[in-house]
Amino acid sequence: MPRDLEIGLHDGKCEGIGHDRHLLNGWLQAGREHSWPAMPFSATELACVNRAGVRDLALLLDIPASSRVHATKKDDVHRGVGDCTSRICDSAGIVGT
Repeated sequence: MPRDLEIGLHDGKCEGIGHDRHLLNGWLQAGREHSWPAMPFSATELACVNRAGVRDLALLLDIPASSRVHATKKDDVHRGVGDCTSRICDSAGIVGT
């Protein structure tokens, strides 16, 4: 099953994000702290072995489809369209693509 966002994987291979809980928590908080309204998602930590042969972690995020729009901290407004994200407008109300 495809994921919406895979962090620490490249071409299906583990690059890892390390075991730094601060970094991992930053990724998990991004959808809540950097968009309004908060972006719902579910997260799965995946144990993997990176190219150096070291045990590592990847993070898999599933983001459900929604008709809601979300604004960033910079007040850019986006909406999800299929597999893409479309910029609707910025803080000045200028419509973009």
